[in-house]
Amino acid sequence: MSTLNDYIAQSAPIRARVPAAWMTFRASSLILGLAFVLAFAGRAAAQEIPPATASSFQLTLTIPQDIVDFTVDNLGNIYLLNSDNQLKKLGPKGDSQAVFNDVRRYGQISHIDVANPLKILVYYREFTTVIELDRFLNN
Repeated sequence: MSTLNDYIAQSAPIRARVPAAWMTFRASSLILGLAFVLAFAGRAAAQEIPPATASSFQLTLTIPQDIVDFTVDNLGNIYLLNSDNQLKKLGPKGDSQAVFNDVRRYGQISHIDVANPLKILVYYREFTTVIELDRFLNN
């Protein structure tokens, strides 16, 4: 039969069984890591970002159309939705690349998601439907 003292000795914390050298190594690596983070955090905080002023923006492209909504993907492609519910894809320089014109199927387009330019998502609120288009605006 074991006594209470035997039970306490068997369930001693793991820390008591770890060699002292290992604890010193962990403490020194923690201090070194903290010093490394603080050294580079100071550099990142020291960089100043100039404020955007009205003179820093420049008009580069004008599109004369009846545009209801637009969005731009991370490649610089412009997606326009006109009043006829036609979705057009323009390149970064404004040249037409693709057209999606499926007016009669689901109604008015509510939202266009171009987070992934290879899989454009078009949401129709009236039918709670999402369709996926490829980069050429095909189903």
